[in-house]
Amino acid sequence: MALALRKQGASKSSTVSFLVATPETGVDSILVSWIMLGPWLTVIRPVSAIFCAIFAGLLTWWWQHYRTRAVVTAPATAVSLPVQSSSISVVSQNLESGGCCSNSSCCDDNAVPLPEIFWQRNLYGVRYAINDLFDDLALWIFAGLLLAAVVLMLVPPGQLSYLAGWGVTGLFVVMLMSVPIYVCATASTPLAAAMLHAGISPGMALVFLLTGPATSMVTLALLGKELGRATLVTYLVGIGMGGILCGVVTDWLFKRMAWPVTFTPLASEAGINAFGLIGVQWLSTALFLSMVLRFLWKSYR
Repeated sequence: MALALRKQGASKSSTVSFLVATPETGVDSILVSWIMLGPWLTVIRPVSAIFCAIFAGLLTWWWQHYRTRAVVTAPATAVSLPVQSSSISVVSQNLESGGCCSNSSCCDDNAVPLPEIFWQRNLYGVRYAINDLFDDLALWIFAGLLLAAVVLMLVPPGQLSYLAGWGVTGLFVVMLMSVPIYVCATASTPLAAAMLHAGISPGMALVFLLTGPATSMVTLALLGKELGRATLVTYLVGIGMGGILCGVVTDWLFKRMAWPVTFTPLASEAGINAFGLIGVQWLSTALFLSMVLRFLWKSYR
């Protein structure tokens, strides 16, 4: 999608900002963060992503406009392009005859008209969430839960707490660890929660959440090929420096405000009936598994 925006005329700096901000500001990743990371990291995560996106975009813009001003380019010569008169004539004939192209609503053969009634629009949204959206997230959610389970089994609680005392060095180490591990923003959330359980600081978890989904090898390869090596460097420097800065501020806020690192649901603190909570958990689990089985049946039938 970012490359499509670039081909439509978006600048390199805007494309870089889009690539950084998009994974962390999705509704799915924010909702999962509330469950697994608590309210404070849920708020800090998209705010930090927007900051890193703007920072990386401005860095790319600065590199293009100020570091390349000394390069003297030759004046561009006008190049005449062949005009496809046949295509223009066909379009004009359609417009004059009142054909399909004269009506914008019928130009897209795959366009699905949205219902106009309120409850029909809500039903359409629910169907989209169950069918299309869940099918896109199912494998990633399982990958994240599997990696989180491996971390919880192999790394005892608190074993990585020594990294929290390393300060900025620890943040840099976590950033380097996140580069070769590609998981999407939703799948990285349970893995970050497992790392918090193992003893890393909230700032380190935030650095992992910011840099992990944005630094996959495929993304970096395409970025260097389509936008150039200079843009790739500013992209990496922007997301790296911005992520470490946000991690430092996050650790300072958690210490200053004495925010709890682990999140305990408010319902259990209020003493709500445990049977009701367990019932909701089992009902949600059954619904989730049924949707997964439906996804597998559609994929491999």
